Amino acid sequence: MVRAVPLSQIGVEELMDTDLLVLGTWVEGFVVAGVGPAHATRDWLASLPRLPGLRTAIFCTYSVTPSGTLASLRRELGHRGITVVAERALGPRPRDIALAAAQFSDQLLAAAWPSKSPLRSQRLSTG
Repeated sequence: MVRAVPLSQIGVEELMDTDLLVLGTWVEGFVVAGVGPAHATRDWLASLPRLPGLRTAIFCTYSVTPSGTLASLRRELGHRGITVVAERALGPRPRDIALAAAQFSDQLLAAAWPSKSPLRSQRLSTG
């Protein structure tokens, strides 16, 4: 089952029953300082206990630059034993968003169903 749920409604019990968490955030901050995940996302991550084995895909949306947003998310999740299996920054230009979303979708499919992934088929045919 696939569900879209606000972070404020996700607790440890739900995460323990999750096969693949897709975590998205917008980027907050000024162009040159304080750029990173939204404060609500940071607060939610800070409240998490260690959850080794939880597989997570992360993405962020931005209007100027994602700066270190994905690295920050990856680091915070890693401190909790959570594995990041896919990541993507989605920017303001429609053409870029379409390409990045398609690539992120391919990564998600590969993480969720490795044996049926188009990426796996490409690797087998070129490898």
